[in-house]
Amino acid sequence: MLADFKNAISFLTIVRLKSDDFDAKGALRFFPLVGFLIGFLVFLISLFNTPITPILMIIFSVVITGGLHLDGLADTADAYFSGRSKDAMLKIMKDSRIGTMGVLALILILISKLYAFESIKEGMAIILPFAYARAGMLHLIHNLKYLRDDGTGKSFFGRLETKDFNLAYIIYFLSIFGGFGFFIIFNIVYFILLILLKNYHLKKIGGATGDIIGASCEVIETVLLLTGVFIA
Repeated sequence: MLADFKNAISFLTIVRLKSDDFDAKGALRFFPLVGFLIGFLVFLISLFNTPITPILMIIFSVVITGGLHLDGLADTADAYFSGRSKDAMLKIMKDSRIGTMGVLALILILISKLYAFESIKEGMAIILPFAYARAGMLHLIHNLKYLRDDGTGKSFFGRLETKDFNLAYIIYFLSIFGGFGFFIIFNIVYFILLILLKNYHLKKIGGATGDIIGASCEVIETVLLLTGVFIA
């Protein structure tokens, strides 16, 4: 279990922890917890009341994750808005160069997060979007087929068991019943968003890749941060 937690940290952040083996499915179980920890660190930065604090929060959230999911967002935006076939979109995602739509997607996401960080007053409204976004990755991986024969994301895909969602369910439960009643709306937005993303990916390309899951993480995180602006 400790090895799986260390692997999850090593995969989702720039912190590299030694582990004897890598079990992708085991690491997945801890994605929501790692997201919670990332969100908590971002929240700690928010306690420094300076004019540049929101910018520092953005910088930290990008640096600590190595921009992993932002890279997926840019690649997915370039592919999805290319107007090309499924095979062509998969090739575009493999291209290391970033296109116009990728740049626009990054700008929109980062500006939205900056606005949210400037506006949110409730600590849990900062922390939980990071946890929920990583939990959302589990749900999408569980419900979408992998579209490549190889790739970084292949080992993560496959049907997950109920126990693999335990940490995600604990976080959902605590957010609703742990004194954060306003997160009932938050949870409704989250699960609607999961359904919309799953259906959109199925319609657009018929499944998912690591880039698509990373892009979804960024979208969920940003939408929930903006939701927190209005409900927290």
